[in-house]
Amino acid sequence: MYLSCFFFALSCVFTFLTSKQGRAALERLCNTIQAIVSVGTAMQKKKTPDPIPNKRLREQRELRGWTQEQLAEKVEASAVTVSRWESGILPSLYHRRKLCELFGRVLKN
Repeated sequence: MYLSCFFFALSCVFTFLTSKQGRAALERLCNTIQAIVSVGTAMQKKKTPDPIPNKRLREQRELRGWTQEQLAEKVEASAVTVSRWESGILPSLYHRRKLCELFGRVLKN
């Protein structure tokens, strides 16, 4: 009984997906998923073109004798996130503001 219900449901889904409306719906779904994945990937891997700001962050942190964990706590981030910033990943606007406040700098565009 359950197996026949499963195959009936599967055939309904297949029929819908092979119809013109089904193909259009599936294409929209695929495009949406692709857009979400590409935005998420771009946000995670956005690196600075110049490593100097990352070097400065590390120098300023070390100048004050802070560990990555201590800096992370002060700007409400994780130590892993601070490590990523120092290796070239750009901090979010929120964290850039927090870092500027902490180090007494002005945020530039």
